[in-house]
Amino acid sequence: MAALTILARSLIASGDLPATPSANALRQVLRCGMDTARQVRDELRGGDDRDE
Repeated sequence: MAALTILARSLIASGDLPATPSANALRQVLRCGMDTARQVRDELRGGDDRDE
C-alpha cells in the first residue's frame, strides 16, 4: 500500500493526477482494485475514516 501511495503522490506532484484524485482515478492510473484505490485515496487525505 505504501508503494502505491508514494506513486500516487508522485503522480500528483507531476500533474498527472489532480490534487485530490477520486478512487476511480487512482484505480485507473495505478491499475489496482477499487478497495485498494480507496485506501490510497484515504491515505492521501491524511488517513482513513474507518474505525479499526
